[in-house]
Amino acid sequence: MYEMLTGKKLVLASASPRRKQLLEGLMIPFEVRPTDSNEDFDDTLQAGDIALFLAEKKARHAFAAAAADELILAADTIVWLHDRVLNKPLDEAEAFDMLRSLSGQIHTVYTGVCLLSANRERSFTDATRVHFSRLT
Repeated sequence: MYEMLTGKKLVLASASPRRKQLLEGLMIPFEVRPTDSNEDFDDTLQAGDIALFLAEKKARHAFAAAAADELILAADTIVWLHDRVLNKPLDEAEAFDMLRSLSGQIHTVYTGVCLLSANRERSFTDATRVHFSRLT
């Protein structure tokens, strides 16, 4: 990845405080420039393919307004439980229901990452299996 940074300004296409914190820990200078890309995806996509699709979509959206010397970094994370994605809850009641469905279960968290510049694109997905304790 570091070779992609040569002569480039890194742009984090995310409003995530955690992603910002992770980059700050690497001590690489960067600019935060969140996108307003929607998070719609084709319902035939499964698991990690959803996260990768959304990360690439965000990167391309941010890249449309990027300068030639900028490297866009975009990511998206999804929760996958029982062969379906759990989207961000719309309200407190939906969040409660989501936590109840995760209680005592094993689910997978997928993160898709896309690095995009004028002459290169690199994308990948990582998965973490999470054992959720039973909630009372």
